[in-house]
Amino acid sequence: MSSKLLIYLADLDHFAPGNRVSVPYSVASIKSYCDNFFSNETDIKLFKNADKLMKAVTDKKPHVVGLSYYMWNEKLTQYVLRCCKKIDPNIITVIGGPSVARDSDTYKNILLDPNNAVDAIVLDQGEKSFKNIIKTILTYGKDKKKCLSHEIEGCAVRPINSKTILRGEFIRHKVGLGEIPSPYLKGYLDEFLADGMMATFETVRGCPYACTFCGAGDPFYNKLIIREEDVVYEELSYIRKKIEEHGHAPELDLIDTNFGILKDRDLRIITHMLKMFRKTDFPQITGFAITKNQTKETLPIMKAIAEMSGNMTFALQTLTEEVLINSKRKNISLEAMRELADFARKHSLPMLADAIFGLPGETYSSYMETLSKLANIGVKTPEIYQLRLLSDSEVAQGQRTEFNYKGMFRPIANRMGEYNFLKNEKPVRILELEEIATSSKSFTFEDYLKIREYSLLLTIFLREGTFTDTVNYLATKGITITDLITEVQINKNSSPVLSKFLNDYRSYAENEFLTDDSTKVEEMIEDDDLWKQLSGGEGRFFKLNFGFAGYCLFENFDILKTFEKIFDNYVSKKLSGSDVMDYREILEYDKRHWLVQNNKGVRLNKDNVPEKIIINENYDYDTWKESNFKGPLSTYRLKSPRKRFYIVTHYKTLIDWTRKLSDMETYRYYERIIYLMFKGFARRRSIPNNTGQEQSINDHVKQEGTIDDNKLTAQQPNEGLVK
Repeated sequence: MSSKLLIYLADLDHFAPGNRVSVPYSVASIKSYCDNFFSNETDIKLFKNADKLMKAVTDKKPHVVGLSYYMWNEKLTQYVLRCCKKIDPNIITVIGGPSVARDSDTYKNILLDPNNAVDAIVLDQGEKSFKNIIKTILTYGKDKKKCLSHEIEGCAVRPINSKTILRGEFIRHKVGLGEIPSPYLKGYLDEFLADGMMATFETVRGCPYACTFCGAGDPFYNKLIIREEDVVYEELSYIRKKIEEHGHAPELDLIDTNFGILKDRDLRIITHMLKMFRKTDFPQITGFAITKNQTKETLPIMKAIAEMSGNMTFALQTLTEEVLINSKRKNISLEAMRELADFARKHSLPMLADAIFGLPGETYSSYMETLSKLANIGVKTPEIYQLRLLSDSEVAQGQRTEFNYKGMFRPIANRMGEYNFLKNEKPVRILELEEIATSSKSFTFEDYLKIREYSLLLTIFLREGTFTDTVNYLATKGITITDLITEVQINKNSSPVLSKFLNDYRSYAENEFLTDDSTKVEEMIEDDDLWKQLSGGEGRFFKLNFGFAGYCLFENFDILKTFEKIFDNYVSKKLSGSDVMDYREILEYDKRHWLVQNNKGVRLNKDNVPEKIIINENYDYDTWKESNFKGPLSTYRLKSPRKRFYIVTHYKTLIDWTRKLSDMETYRYYERIIYLMFKGFARRRSIPNNTGQEQSINDHVKQEGTIDDNKLTAQQPNEGLVK
């Protein structure tokens, strides 16, 4: 052949504000594998940014454009391929990824839809299937018509001017990771690390489980393929070095679907990572998934990951036996969870658990029972998710009809943009969507809204630190966070201000959905006002829990007082007199740490947020909490009152932002404030002062030998943003 086959591979994402973009690891792995066979005959270039890809296509037309196809880039991918076809109809366009179900009609619908401009779809293992596409093209001398007239193993193709689909032979034997040279060590991802994109890290690929709500539940993905251990260590060192060279955040996204499943091997890897972390601060793990089964290695693995991520997390989704069966799901035992909870308490680690509402057969009552069980074993802040009907999952295919699922579409946060790749065409607005299960034969839309409301109250009471110690104390007396939230929901209409607050939230929760028909979205976003709201996170499109939590925490204290009244009425009926007295003391202790001490209808500003407060403490609360509130508070009375300073860290930054954001709508304003607090700009920190002199917070924390403030806020976002 006279020239090399020019191939552009991209794992596109929207570079919108707030979106943490990762390196294009998936397509880099394809390049790494294919270069083993065709390096002399192909020139494969990698992209993440759609603008850079389209500039390259315009400057030098490739023979092939291959794009990863995910839920968060479907619309962008489709538009890019349409533009490629307009630039040169002879370009062979290929997609592949989780949003293409390999054993359903999804891929056929995509190929037969002329608006998608897709010639071929990789359906089986990406590396091996794409290698077969390259082999076919080289065999037929870049003749597109001939290439698309033949079946290709592991792929589906649409012959030119045909309404038929050719599905090649299924790939039965996947290549191991050992046959795919590390794209990091080959240097293929250097430019993306230099640009500050987050490193994704894979030590094992595949999942032996068959959860119906997950695309990885397909039996094809059951077999594990493993990266050699020495290569894993070499990759970690390489990534750390590159990140340090460019001064970027030492973050790492661990993308194994069941880390720990290989027991001793995974324990060795995580031990190596922890040693590296303690010495260099890398890696700070931002995402991970722990194996579902408990072994003797599970606890030390989870402990190590918790230190690098700032919390102990495991995914259980539900504890309802029937739902687990329907979902083909397995969980570790309740006994194991209790052991993990005890471990987390002993080491002062937040314990989190993923819980999905809406799984097959789940009811409102059974889901609430799951939350109650979690609370009883120590998981006070479950990560509440609504079921996504992922296009490649069994629940979105066969189970959709079986369980009568109804879905609605809402924007995916930070996955949108306005693009103009072709000079003679007007800019195109692109919005990525997720389909949420809003009802089924076992739950109603009203149930969905009640769970959304539950998540808001959980955010207010615990995630933002409003009643953290109060809730923890009550848990030792048998009153769980679920009990308290249920009581609030039952009694919300007893207070007009609380009723209005929660009704407003419900209205916003309903209106975050755009449509129940995704085909209408392109027409809808042509509305300039709607697009301004979407792209700017304005109007009804923002992180609702942050915005509504901030409003009652910093502006409308009547809502907080209503919560207190409901708590008090409930607790008084459940606890003895002395326990009630301790409850009220710890409640007052919680309230002393609020950024705003008392407010009615005035926005957060420098006049109602003192930078420093001084509190006289009569009890040794710290020791009492460390003992898990063992014994009555009276036994912890100090011989003499202790004076303690509390300061707002980054106070000036907080006040500057309150001024800059002053024109924003109320709930959106507080969403931004909470976001900034999440980043560590505003927390009240304790400074014991026995010398009579003030100390800086960093000096104090350093002397105590704990994590400094910046690291703490970055790695422990759920430890309470109000205190």
